[in-house]
Amino acid sequence: MCAAHRGVVAEHPRTGRQEEGQERGSHVQKVLGEHQDSAVALGTLRTLGAHAGNTDGENGFTFGLLYGLELQAARRARDDAARLTTYTFEDRS
Repeated sequence: MCAAHRGVVAEHPRTGRQEEGQERGSHVQKVLGEHQDSAVALGTLRTLGAHAGNTDGENGFTFGLLYGLELQAARRARDDAARLTTYTFEDRS
């Protein structure tokens, strides 16, 4: 294990299990990817919903529902990221 990660222990936001350096880093990367996916989807859904709302015979209701679900996913990812960035240091000497 790299010296920068030695002794760094964090709690996984969903399982509560203790993790160390590299494992924790992969979880941070996954959570940030989930947030990025939601951010991109939100923009796309908003555009599609606005277009559907102005087109005869279509409405944007379904896009609005999907938009709401993506907002929840983005909030969950931000909450997970906040928990992942809380460190607990152990003395391993």
